[in-house]
Amino acid sequence: MLIFPGAAEKKQDEETSSVVISPRREVIDEVCAQLEVRNLGPIVRHQISLDQFDTATIEGGIKYLIFDSGTAEECEGFINKIGFFLSKESVCIAIGSSDSLLLAARYQAQGISYVYYHPEQMKKLGKIFDDPATRVEWGKSSLKICILACKGGVGSSSLSYQLASSLIQQRSVSLLLVQGQGGTRNLDLIARKEISSDVTQLKENLFALTEQSEHLWNFSLPLYDTYDFVLFDHTIFNVGSVEIENALQHSHSVVLVCNHDLASIRNAKKIIDYNQHLKNSGSGVKRIIVCFNQNQPRANGMINREEVGNLLGQQADIVIPFIRGPGEPSMPLQFTGKHKAVLQNLTDMTLGRSRRETSAISLRTRLLGLAGRRT
Repeated sequence: MLIFPGAAEKKQDEETSSVVISPRREVIDEVCAQLEVRNLGPIVRHQISLDQFDTATIEGGIKYLIFDSGTAEECEGFINKIGFFLSKESVCIAIGSSDSLLLAARYQAQGISYVYYHPEQMKKLGKIFDDPATRVEWGKSSLKICILACKGGVGSSSLSYQLASSLIQQRSVSLLLVQGQGGTRNLDLIARKEISSDVTQLKENLFALTEQSEHLWNFSLPLYDTYDFVLFDHTIFNVGSVEIENALQHSHSVVLVCNHDLASIRNAKKIIDYNQHLKNSGSGVKRIIVCFNQNQPRANGMINREEVGNLLGQQADIVIPFIRGPGEPSMPLQFTGKHKAVLQNLTDMTLGRSRRETSAISLRTRLLGLAGRRT
């Protein structure tokens, strides 16, 4: 047990890099010169616009993210896309061609420092590198992911544990896994560790606790903001609209888990429709991922993936085939061999990488990325 649950420590020697993104060569050269003279570690250069940036090229942690701000629309879309790849230690800096205090204030409100691209103003960039006190803090709150079981027994706890493990492996971030009060609450069996209302460390960078009764469906506890990610494992089939709205309004990404049971699909449809209603009023979650878990052997008359798509009005984003376990019911799903791609797809989609982006990573792309990295 951790006596001080907020102490989510990470390794200090993790490989991090500075990422510089701009379609303007002169901007890249000037920024990189300031990074190199201070020996701030590896630099990854991307001479492209923000809307062309592919998150699939990101490897390891990001220490400094410096980008050419482009248009307001490009910047907003970029921030939404890149947010999942930044830790609380990341420093975000926008370089722009407008000497506008209003624009700088808008960036600052998002935790991003703004530097006007002008010979006399670029000194401010070096000051941000040299003096932590001048930096705007990124990541004032954690990135929150909700795994919502649309019925009991659909395998959400096992999937939550696997997704949490995959996220910390790929992102090297601290993650708190919160087990909700509903459902089977068998996370302790899956993780092979007792889990209570105190924070328990399951493995490096992965922590867990059981939600207390007085904190049900509360996504804003100060404790949560001490972690880079918080992943909630909740069951929704027996909760009201207030709890559902809470999850949709306070999450950055939601995974709906359903199976062959018609009731689970009906509940998934209900959440999708409700989220669309909230989005129309400007408060719904931007990313909902539908996960169809075929956690039972195939039988005649059982709903298949095509019928799920027809019932939901959209195809399932992730389909988990029936995976025969190792013989013990409490053991989690084992995404090994040919099934590893399923968990990888779910992880990528949760982070905002589309399947198209994921499959588009060719050997040539990786080599180009490596060629652009300097130490």
